[in-house]
Amino acid sequence: MIEQGTTVNGRYRVDRLIGEGGMAVVYVGHDLLLGRDVAIKALRPQYAVDPQFRARFHREAKAAAGFSHPNIVDIYDVGEQRGTPYFVMAYVPGQTLKEVVETEGPFHPDDVAGLLQQVCAALDYAHERGYVHRDVKPQNVLVDPDGHAIVVDFGIAKGLADADLTEVGTGLGTVHYLSPEQASGLMATPASDVYAAGVVAFEMLTRGLPFDADTPVAIAMRHLHERPPAPSDILPSIPPAVDAVVLRALDKDPTRRFPSAGAFARAMTYWRQYRPPTVGPGFQEQGATAPLPTQGRGNTMRVFPETRGPTPVAAQGPVAAGGARSSGCATWAVGLLLLAGLVGLIALGVRLSPGLGGLGGPTATADPPILVALDEMPTPEPAIAPIETPTPSPPPPTETPPTIAPVEAAVPDVVGRTLAEAETLLAEQDLQVVEGEAAPSDDFPPGAVVFQEPPPGATLPPGSTVSVRLSSGPEEIDLGDLDLLGQPAEEAAAILGELGLAVSRVEIGSTDVPEGSVVSIDPDGSAVPGETVALRVSVGNRVQIPTEIFGSPVDDVARQLERLGLRVAARYPVDAETVQSFDIDLDEAGIQNGDVVGVQGSAPEIDFGAWVRPNAEVDLVYYDRGGGREP
Repeated sequence: MIEQGTTVNGRYRVDRLIGEGGMAVVYVGHDLLLGRDVAIKALRPQYAVDPQFRARFHREAKAAAGFSHPNIVDIYDVGEQRGTPYFVMAYVPGQTLKEVVETEGPFHPDDVAGLLQQVCAALDYAHERGYVHRDVKPQNVLVDPDGHAIVVDFGIAKGLADADLTEVGTGLGTVHYLSPEQASGLMATPASDVYAAGVVAFEMLTRGLPFDADTPVAIAMRHLHERPPAPSDILPSIPPAVDAVVLRALDKDPTRRFPSAGAFARAMTYWRQYRPPTVGPGFQEQGATAPLPTQGRGNTMRVFPETRGPTPVAAQGPVAAGGARSSGCATWAVGLLLLAGLVGLIALGVRLSPGLGGLGGPTATADPPILVALDEMPTPEPAIAPIETPTPSPPPPTETPPTIAPVEAAVPDVVGRTLAEAETLLAEQDLQVVEGEAAPSDDFPPGAVVFQEPPPGATLPPGSTVSVRLSSGPEEIDLGDLDLLGQPAEEAAAILGELGLAVSRVEIGSTDVPEGSVVSIDPDGSAVPGETVALRVSVGNRVQIPTEIFGSPVDDVARQLERLGLRVAARYPVDAETVQSFDIDLDEAGIQNGDVVGVQGSAPEIDFGAWVRPNAEVDLVYYDRGGGREP
């Protein structure tokens, strides 16, 4: 077990405990070599002795270490300290998103969009590389004081089951954020992460959850069978467009959700222009919206930085719900009042809401959302008009021709197909293939499609592209990362078996490794599932009587055993009849006069190939053509 005050691997000083989960604990530490603070995550003792958890812990750390993304925690090192697996990652000062929501929520939709852009960018990055998080939740998003979000725990909770976690088939996640397909035992997909991100957005908007109950099972059943409430059911000031975005992410059918996490984030970013797919194209101009929800509590606000384009605004004044342009004078008057109020607030030193002041922070100047009420104003006229002129009549309404949406194609399921088959199926729908980086797979042969984006059932305009990744075959397992040397042979065999490797056992004497523990492995580099790994297991400080001494001259055998540290106590000659009683055929065995045909001693275990203690006495039995005697 790793304890505070110790130094791990001679490099990482363990300073203090900062987090605890059902399976692991997290400490803040200090890298003595590079002089920086780090976070050290270690398995709890009850899981550190479980081969299955150890193997999964190592595989998760190795997978996460391959990521390089500003919104995914960096993994620096992985190892083991006194039997406890650990890995070292970047230390993110701040809070979890769960803590931020509890203390500062609910949040304005623009702030939710700023957070989602960061989280969904991390999810898209992982999805493109064949990884599904499976446990997206506010507790797994760290937020630093500047509002920068970091996603942690990619798959580390796999295999864990406690009061707050549920595992059904291959899906696992915290039950409040569990997708319906995971709750029903199906494999988690990128769409499952989109669903969980939708729950996170719901919680940020309302400080509530779409589904809750007394037990995890009851919550999972609600995810499966009940229609989620709209965020405005909890907080009525939330606009219908925001409801539409969140409810699409929470659709029971994965194929009806957003085609990617990034698409969800973009829809939330431009929620004022969002139209659900059943109404028309996803982003088109929208009329007046409901009043904006109150952001934060009091004047405590949170800025989540993001990269996004400016919010589209009307170019020539407002368009009323019926299509006619409203009067510019009335809107201009309202705008002046709002502007005067804004100047007054600034003079009083009141800090603006990030949701109203822009997601770029207090210094942002480009297209601040506070001007939503003003962006419908016509260009202001001069403040002083010495000669009153008649106000020109507004131009008659121009009827906008109806927009005919192109017929979209349904994306076929090409997972498991060859690249040629996938190209043919997609071409039939007027879709094109973009081949991404190959990904290891235990389930599909090399060359078969293992991942596609968008998922099957999504709709795309003709000529769109579908990204696929082909299998590179089973993932090679780095045996060195498993730290098998010195481990009990039974535990080492269980770890290898859980990874799909066959195991053989060879005994070997060792003065350094305890009896029953692994001295070495073969191969010692890497292997793929299905291959055999030989464990050389210590029998302690013992000497093996070589099997090859059978049929060798007795004098040579005596010298060989003495070099091994054994004592030849006696030599017994036997005749041909006695040799045959040992079930040995002289001719078939090629036995010559004076050759050894047996070993014996006071210890019952003495035999060819047996392991005996150093300095043990061994009697040699050899064939004597001249007669011999009973040994």
